[in-house]
Amino acid sequence: MTDTTSLEQFINIETDPVIHQIERDAVLKFCSAINLSFDKSAFRLSNTANPAQPIVPPTFFRSLEASPLPFDFPGTRLLDAGSQWQYFYDTNIEDLISVTQALQSIQQKEGRLGLMTFLTIQIKYINQHKQIVATQTSTLISY
Repeated sequence: MTDTTSLEQFINIETDPVIHQIERDAVLKFCSAINLSFDKSAFRLSNTANPAQPIVPPTFFRSLEASPLPFDFPGTRLLDAGSQWQYFYDTNIEDLISVTQALQSIQQKEGRLGLMTFLTIQIKYINQHKQIVATQTSTLISY
């Protein structure tokens, strides 16, 4: 098995935050690209402070990048094995969202393609009020 000891030092170490201001034009372009109407009734969570203001669709977070992880992935190929999302607060135009990511776990298994390393990565999206508005937990397979 490949030694994953060098990666274990990075478990639960968050990258430096990248701060994104949510811009109306970017949200409109995103919505247009996925054929989605951006209006005041869409995607509202129960804790919305201003019901008259449209909120950002949850899938918009996919366009907000984090700083790169501070290590190279083992193997020569990388496969996205899926993501789980949780949403906690609405996000509005002009909000500031800080994005960080961290390695959560490492596992290895033998597969028909050889040794596979499973990496679980968590991305956090935090607003200007220091509230976690969403998390994305992704599994990547390196082989």
